[in-house]
Amino acid sequence: MARLCVTPGCRFQTLLAEFGEGSEACGRCDHCRGGPLAWARRAGALSLRTRVAAESLLNRPASEDADEEPASPEPPASEERVLETAPPPELTIAQARLLRALEAERLRIAKRRGAAPRTIASEATLRALAISRPNRLDDPLFAQVWEPAAFLKLISSGD
Repeated sequence: MARLCVTPGCRFQTLLAEFGEGSEACGRCDHCRGGPLAWARRAGALSLRTRVAAESLLNRPASEDADEEPASPEPPASEERVLETAPPPELTIAQARLLRALEAERLRIAKRRGAAPRTIASEATLRALAISRPNRLDDPLFAQVWEPAAFLKLISSGD
């Protein structure tokens, strides 16, 4: 995709070339249409392509066969980083019902205040409230909640 974005020629031709097919210029992409900024776009794309190639050479890990240089430098491949997080615990039926009631109360408060629901209480906070079911307003879970008394009333009524 990076090479498609920085190609100085027809994007359709470049895309088909990746799949081993040839084509005439499409006449529809931003490079083929031309216009007053076509040369500036082409020069910018060429400059970006050169910068990407230079950065990929600089970011290449040092190896013993450093004398060998690639014929045409490729842009660096995107690394997929997977964050290892534990999945949230499954809710019991009672906890899921309480969570829905807390979300509805959050929506009512948000509408009354004219604010976004997530500013009243985050999803994670509501989930934590449904799981732990605090019974006092001075509980740390209520620290980031607007109108905690309304949420505490819902939690207490479910007991």
